[in-house]
Amino acid sequence: MRAVRNYPRSGLAAYRWELDRTLLDSRTHDVNFLVATAPRSYGGSTVTEREGITKFGKPYRIYRFQRYAILVWRKNLLPELTR
Repeated sequence: MRAVRNYPRSGLAAYRWELDRTLLDSRTHDVNFLVATAPRSYGGSTVTEREGITKFGKPYRIYRFQRYAILVWRKNLLPELTR
């Protein structure tokens, strides 16, 4: 798993700290889900369900657990993730 957030100017992207770029290589990894939190969680440093849908489109399924939403798509999200 890779931590992502919504940056004001560049949009949804991987956190820049401790970034291992090999984890973002869509030729070797297939990422089809996003764990989203409620708006304003943890000081706004997380991704909300709305931000995930805005970036990647309508998910195939959404699972809910406590305050989290696990959004699942039928595609690899890595090519669409801002670098």
